[in-house]
Amino acid sequence: MSNPLYLIVGLLVALSYPLGVEPLRFADGAVGLRVAAAAVAVYAVLAWGVHRALVPGRSHALGIARLALRWLALVVYTVLVYLFHFPLWVWSIGLEESTLARPLVTLAPLLALFSVLALVGARFDPRRESFGGAVAFAFRGFVGFSLVPVLVMLGMDAAVERAAWLRRASFLLPAVGWGIAGAGMLAMVALLTFLLRIAFGAHDLEAGPLRDRMERLCRSTGFRCRDLLVMGTGGARLANAFIVKIAGPARYVFFTDAILAGMPADLLESVLAHEIAHSRRGHLRAFLAAMLGFSLLNAAALGAMEEAKVHPLVMALLVAAVAASFWIGIFGWVSRRFESEADLAAAKTSPGGARGMAAALGCVAELNRIPSWAWSWRHFSIAERVDLLLATDANPAGGEAFERRCARWRAAAVAFLVAGVAVAGWVAVEQLPRVQGRSRLYEAYARADRGGELLQEKRYGEAVIELREALRSGVDAAQAWLWIAECERALGHGEAARDAEDEALRKGVTDPRDRKRLAR
Repeated sequence: MSNPLYLIVGLLVALSYPLGVEPLRFADGAVGLRVAAAAVAVYAVLAWGVHRALVPGRSHALGIARLALRWLALVVYTVLVYLFHFPLWVWSIGLEESTLARPLVTLAPLLALFSVLALVGARFDPRRESFGGAVAFAFRGFVGFSLVPVLVMLGMDAAVERAAWLRRASFLLPAVGWGIAGAGMLAMVALLTFLLRIAFGAHDLEAGPLRDRMERLCRSTGFRCRDLLVMGTGGARLANAFIVKIAGPARYVFFTDAILAGMPADLLESVLAHEIAHSRRGHLRAFLAAMLGFSLLNAAALGAMEEAKVHPLVMALLVAAVAASFWIGIFGWVSRRFESEADLAAAKTSPGGARGMAAALGCVAELNRIPSWAWSWRHFSIAERVDLLLATDANPAGGEAFERRCARWRAAAVAFLVAGVAVAGWVAVEQLPRVQGRSRLYEAYARADRGGELLQEKRYGEAVIELREALRSGVDAAQAWLWIAECERALGHGEAARDAEDEALRKGVTDPRDRKRLAR
């Protein structure tokens, strides 16, 4: 399944440009486009070579190599953005002012790199039955799990940008913007089930003995879900199952066609029991609480750094480091333990018990051609999970201790959310006395924007008046000084124009086009 982390990191890279510290040697949109095309071609050759070398032995090294290739794609994309200024080409085709299209087109090289990896992976995947089907399934997974979250994030930005009252409210009280982001995250979770059903073309599990067994297990465990769905994997033949949604009325359990075709009914019951355990133990709620808590704490930290006027490059590096530590480190660490807790809980409710659950895990590994010792970011190896199941079956006290530790991690996720809400609430209260001052500052920035519009209309004298009044009212932006310099030069005031440009440089010019022009 597609992991949204990589595309979200890429989006943050795209939105952070420019920082104002990028080397200017390649600050030319045409150069960025040519280098991007060359980078995709070289990456394709590298990915093909890696897969061709590792697939014959079906080594677990291929999985590690694909992980490395994903991160390499992000590194290559970051270089394209910050060294070769690919966004300049996007700006040059008229998308500089577009809140939605600009970042999406800026992500094109990263999408191309990941598409190459998906195509090569489908070509060499030992499980696949047809290349076209495997590619189609990979595309649906990308749309459902990666593209939708990015579109939701960009949609929220576009909504704030286009709705004047939202833009003003977010400026006057930044906590409002945090609330909008949190609401967007919850909306994405609420819609995810339906979007995935559409993206994968999922259909109801047909009536029959298997569905009857599944529904009996749901009733016996008190598990409510709206439906059991089957998603086609085309030629990918991916054996998997997962649960989506938190509340029963809109909760679905998805099974791939490959797992239904390749696994006996009794083992499928163990798989369903595993997914039910995720729900009953509140793993999805814990992850959502942790995500919301992290987002709120991250927003508060960003606000504090902006107040302290921390350099944008330092902020970007800190945010990247903290996000990587949280998602790759903490999230992965907890996820591995929650997966094993779901195994233990499933062993108590499925007819096959611990040995049935262990057999189901072995069957999943066989269907997906995964070595039993292979470790992943979100799961312990199959061998480790089976060992824990069998050890707990022989000595229940060990399993109970493991589950108590997992319960503490769920409590920690809730505490994390409470801490995030408390900090966000405290910061919001701290922001309230400054609303009046920020209202005046908002009007000052609006005045600066009017000055920019007058400049575009070549009403230079009026524009200078508006811009200088905006600066006196609190605007502290290099762009305003650049506009003043342009007006003064048009009015024949060369010395005043140079003074304004010097002031802009002191404030920190970020646009590489302006930095090149002002370099002297």
